Amino acid sequence: MQRLSLLIFGLQMFVGCCLFFGNPRRKDGGGVSFSPEWKVPPRVFAAFLAIGIFIAHVFPLLCLPLLEALRIPRAPYGAAFLGQLVLLSFLLRTVHSNHFSFSDGLSAYLPWGHVFRSGIRNYLKSVPLLFLVTVLWMVPLFFLETFGIPLPLGAQDLLLELETATPVFFLTIVAMAVGVAPVVEELFFRGGIYRYLKSTVGKTPATFLTGLVFALLHWNLCSFLPLFVLSMILVGLYEREGNLLPCVLVHGLFNLSNLILCQLQSMAS
Repeated sequence: MQRLSLLIFGLQMFVGCCLFFGNPRRKDGGGVSFSPEWKVPPRVFAAFLAIGIFIAHVFPLLCLPLLEALRIPRAPYGAAFLGQLVLLSFLLRTVHSNHFSFSDGLSAYLPWGHVFRSGIRNYLKSVPLLFLVTVLWMVPLFFLETFGIPLPLGAQDLLLELETATPVFFLTIVAMAVGVAPVVEELFFRGGIYRYLKSTVGKTPATFLTGLVFALLHWNLCSFLPLFVLSMILVGLYEREGNLLPCVLVHGLFNLSNLILCQLQSMAS
């Protein structure tokens, strides 16, 4: 299984390096002139942000005692999945809400063929960079742990769960991480936070702040810097394409690849 993990990762690295260095001047945009912005009053954005964070992080904690009382297996994951579904429902209603004006300037039209080509190509191009960032980020964390400084890394939690995972649980995790979470997070972070910040503070500060919030709200020190860089990649892709769908695809492929590698690693152990 370890060899298979290395093979999958090695193939992604090889293809990603070929795409990254083979044609660096290639433009991925769909030929549209589009500037994603969300121009709403601060109170509207504050309400959007507060509701989204509450549903994603507080609502699952409120649901957890009920799921545990019902003896639902792996209740924390069930609560998180329920929170994602509720947040998805809120975001979809927001898209069609006149009060939030969320759909204004959200996405330009792209053919589905272009969406898939752009998403797969940009995901593979991001693999070498994200790997390099991950290695560089883990070096200082490793030394801090070596010197006895306790860090809330939390990197092995999912691995421990996958070691005893049933097929139903694994498929549920895949559905949440690959199907639901990318749509929810792209609508919330790039479609909501980034567009509003861009309309108020400008593109560069908005890119930085969106990445910071995106990484912080994942509550994982191990993945903080890689997720920050991933957010910047997704913002750049959103700006070039003018559509969130390629970003959703890149995000989903990123999560799927990590899940497969985690599952193979847990099977090997």
